[in-house]
Amino acid sequence: MEQLDLKHLAEEIESMGKTERCVLVSQMARLLMHLLKWDHQPERRPRSWRLTIIDAQAKTTRLLNDNPSLKALLPELMNEAYGDARRAAAIETGSELSRAMHVRFR
Repeated sequence: MEQLDLKHLAEEIESMGKTERCVLVSQMARLLMHLLKWDHQPERRPRSWRLTIIDAQAKTTRLLNDNPSLKALLPELMNEAYGDARRAAAIETGSELSRAMHVRFR
């Protein structure tokens, strides 16, 4: 019987956790970007934005349910995602990154 390589197993688990963290931040950023666009461009709200918001909400919820340890990191992850979302929304809408759009999550 082969012995379990605990060092490599621990590294693999850590790597999986980092991957899930990145996927969660990405989904939250996608959700927040579309919410920002929805809020700041009420005259331009295509159905595709609504579908993206619903999809990103579902995927974010699923990721958190599948990885409950990430819930403890939510304020940190939300701040990271929100910064990404602000930049992307500003680029897509052609607007400045206003201070009014700046929020810190705790």
